[in-house]
Amino acid sequence: MNTVQATVYGAKLLVSLLLGQNPVIDAKSTMNERLEVQENARPTATERVKLCILMAGNKGHTASIGNNGIAKTSILDHYADNASLYNPMPMAMRPVDDDFPKSIRDKYALRVEMLVDGVNYYAYFGLRIHVSTDDVTVVMKKITTEDGIVTEVVFVPNTSNLYPEPIQLPSTGAATTTDVKLAVSALLPVVLSTTDVQEYVNVSKILYGGDEEYAIMSEFALCTAADRTVTVQTTSGTTQFNEAIGTQIYAFAADHKALYYNEQELTLQFDVGNQIPMLGTQSIPTLETIGTGA
Repeated sequence: MNTVQATVYGAKLLVSLLLGQNPVIDAKSTMNERLEVQENARPTATERVKLCILMAGNKGHTASIGNNGIAKTSILDHYADNASLYNPMPMAMRPVDDDFPKSIRDKYALRVEMLVDGVNYYAYFGLRIHVSTDDVTVVMKKITTEDGIVTEVVFVPNTSNLYPEPIQLPSTGAATTTDVKLAVSALLPVVLSTTDVQEYVNVSKILYGGDEEYAIMSEFALCTAADRTVTVQTTSGTTQFNEAIGTQIYAFAADHKALYYNEQELTLQFDVGNQIPMLGTQSIPTLETIGTGA
């Protein structure tokens, strides 16, 4: 993936889990509310919140015509306080009279009934992912930026880290950060099968009058949620469905995938780590203030 933006909601969730608390999911912070599916449901103490849902949208980019008529695509970034994709797209859709069998339905979450051109569909906005500890390696890195060149090396603690010496910070001006960052990198691979990709292309055909060229993924969201069994309507009557509740975006990722050109397996990578800037030992000038007193 290109850029990854962690969210404040994911940071809050991590702190709650570290403290052994049942996470408090704020109003106006879930994809359930955006999609109006189990929007008021919140995880109980026995419903474990985990990283488990992938979502995608097709409005994370802009296009323009450059020199010599060459089309250019630019990414529209997300911010840490964004609680939704710009335009969430279903990962799969089926007419209500021809719903998925349970074995396939269990792959999805965030199930919404939608009317498109006079036809009722079940739309599944969330694709369930299964995170295995064997799939992710957590690595500490030291990242240095000098003259626009970024250098990354593995950070290994040494004796100076174990026995740190005090650093004298400047007494005038303002202390700032340096061009050195420490980072924890944890690359999480997410694989969309050929079938997953084909389902997304089919969604675009349904939503956009048969035009598969709208089958673009240009914004991705890796989400946390808890599972809850709910009763839903299917082609053969009511049944139990494993729905995602309290679904919050842990991290956004920006990329541009035109799936209508290549309906093959698609592998995405999310870095679910974090970065910490190093405090600088040199000051920067500050503005002088003019007093208002006599």
